[in-house]
Amino acid sequence: MQNLESLAGQLQLVLYLARDQGIYRVNRVSIGSNRLRLGSPFLQGKPLEVAPKLTGMLFSLCGTAHSIAAQRACAQAVGHTPSAAAESQQMFQVHAEALFEHLLRLAKDWSVALANTSPPAFKLQALFKLKRELQQATDPASTLAGIQHWFTTHLLGLPAERWLNYCAQGDANKLSVFGIVGNLIGVLRMQGWESIGNAPWQALPDLAPDWWDMRLRATDAETFMACPDVDGLACETSSLSRQWHHPALACWRVRYGSGLMTRLLARVLDMLACWEALNRCSEGAAGDETVGSSSRRQRRARQQQLSNEEAPSDPAVDEARFFSSSFLFGYSISWLAN
Repeated sequence: MQNLESLAGQLQLVLYLARDQGIYRVNRVSIGSNRLRLGSPFLQGKPLEVAPKLTGMLFSLCGTAHSIAAQRACAQAVGHTPSAAAESQQMFQVHAEALFEHLLRLAKDWSVALANTSPPAFKLQALFKLKRELQQATDPASTLAGIQHWFTTHLLGLPAERWLNYCAQGDANKLSVFGIVGNLIGVLRMQGWESIGNAPWQALPDLAPDWWDMRLRATDAETFMACPDVDGLACETSSLSRQWHHPALACWRVRYGSGLMTRLLARVLDMLACWEALNRCSEGAAGDETVGSSSRRQRRARQQQLSNEEAPSDPAVDEARFFSSSFLFGYSISWLAN
């Protein structure tokens, strides 16, 4: 039996740096990889209901999304069409995972890189508990209201609509005053790092299924799976590529191109998009129109109540009041504000 290291494969990155005005910049990257080449043999002979779960286990990022994609492919192969409510529930899990990945990146990458401190292990464990809370939520309306409240009081430090207005106006002064994101923006401005990383890039185009089928049947399919490209170009699929044309990002693109400031704001816009998508999926998963309408009315009333409130003077007391029905959610992410 192969050991886990050989099953996972290896990814080797070599960065070629150039010094520019006292700053080292990456001007070329060499990638060597044999990852995913063992994916097909690993799944061969496995029961149809087991294969999607195993697929998710092969990936260190977005395992739920990969698992659900495999589940849908298996269902299509046997001619099964899932209900609209089931599909909405699946997408709820995908967007919940995406929101978790964003929070993880803020904690492990952005905060570590800018503040030069690593979060303790127990705080990262709390994030993984948050992931389970989101994906196993028995009361989506309460959980989503809690997410919106945390966005307002901690992540952004002000209501989302006001934050979006400041972002669209290019008002870095106001954006750097409030919340976790404001702290990160403040560090970027103080260090003069806003445009670091600005370089030409290529978004992954919308490719037809026939293109993928042809590419994965080619003789070099294993090489493509390890180091994918489109017409010889390495394409990006990220918050930046998804939010590049968002109106609120327009002035930042002009100022900093694809630099750190633009990428940070694109990630925040992506998080807000995840929250909106979770709302839509929750409505779709309600199934019964009467129940769904009631749930929507309750959630919208709750969200309106939260959006009309100012940031609390005592966050600990406020969190205890608003997260009482979803304690784990509040506990898991409250540390990010520290």
